[in-house]
Amino acid sequence: MAAFALLAGKVSAASTPVPATVLSVSGTASFVTTNIIKFDKQGTTIVGSNYITVAKSETFNNAKIYSIISNAVANAHSISGNTNIPSTILPADGYIAFNPTFDGGSDEFFYVTNKTGYYFALGGVTTNDTYYSWIELDTLLVGYGNTGFGIYFDASYNETVDLKTLDGSLTSTSTALLYIHDNPLSYDDSDNIYEYQANNVAIEIHGILKANITYKDDNSTIGSASLTGTGNIILPGYQDDGEGEVTSGSAKLTK
Repeated sequence: MAAFALLAGKVSAASTPVPATVLSVSGTASFVTTNIIKFDKQGTTIVGSNYITVAKSETFNNAKIYSIISNAVANAHSISGNTNIPSTILPADGYIAFNPTFDGGSDEFFYVTNKTGYYFALGGVTTNDTYYSWIELDTLLVGYGNTGFGIYFDASYNETVDLKTLDGSLTSTSTALLYIHDNPLSYDDSDNIYEYQANNVAIEIHGILKANITYKDDNSTIGSASLTGTGNIILPGYQDDGEGEVTSGSAKLTK
């Protein structure tokens, strides 16, 4: 990787970056449904002789994602079995944001905030040194390095930098995985491909992340980023323990 891309960004920890880089997620998933037995109108006699399986389409959006995270955080103790993991009721007007300057401390890359400055980290380390997380973005973010877990990500990029000031801009394309789930102890899905199955609810988007980054005064700033792809999903209420496929998924990071 070019030296400029490695050196241009100065990384520092910050609990609530302002303005927040907001996460938005949407997509379509497919699940199996089956009419095992079909009865007549009286409900007493079996009619028909065909066993029919149908792939049912389901959509998800920001409201669904925030509901999943809110329920997961509120029930963190019962879902994980660890009472040291923080549990709270998230605000109804909250939204999920991203902090690329996470330094490996008690905070996390993702957090919940709102217009009044509320802050709740969606991951961290408990008082008994147990790591937990509800959202991870696993990728190589040029200008910052690897985010989340996994080392098997790479990126190509275009970059323009002033050699005197080190100001400039960069656009990168990298492989990535966004993993949203309700069990805070079920993390590192990029290295353990069946980790998502240890959840009651989980959404994966594997694909290509495109990011726009600027350098100014020796600091890196993400202007925007977008991820498109497919993956696995678990939502209660469907056959096969609620497991399905994300047939089309999209995630964006915007100011």
